[in-house]
Amino acid sequence: GCSERRVLKGTRVSNGLMPPKSDCILHPVDFLRVHQAWSKHGIGCNALAPGFFPTELTAAVFNNPERAAGNAAQTAIGRNGELRDLEGITIFLASSASDYITGQTIYLDGGFTAK
Repeated sequence: GCSERRVLKGTRVSNGLMPPKSDCILHPVDFLRVHQAWSKHGIGCNALAPGFFPTELTAAVFNNPERAAGNAAQTAIGRNGELRDLEGITIFLASSASDYITGQTIYLDGGFTAK
């Protein structure tokens, strides 16, 4: 969940603002508005942009080895995401080590966007 200083995952924004709370996922359109509203209060508002990870929505592709390999081949590191790949960045953003980071979208896509 979210600490009082972090927005990591969430709910919809109502009335243009969202109070810090656990489970804070934002629609991309609302991200800028939330970032501007809360960052001045010392609350870091950052977004994670994952690449191809195993989820309910991607199960059909992961269950097809050829399709999964095709997606992996499109990344710079040659593999699809694993849930453990999300752990470090999530811990970092929830910690005081990220106090001066706000308004950023961090891509976890194995270099897909850089290839």
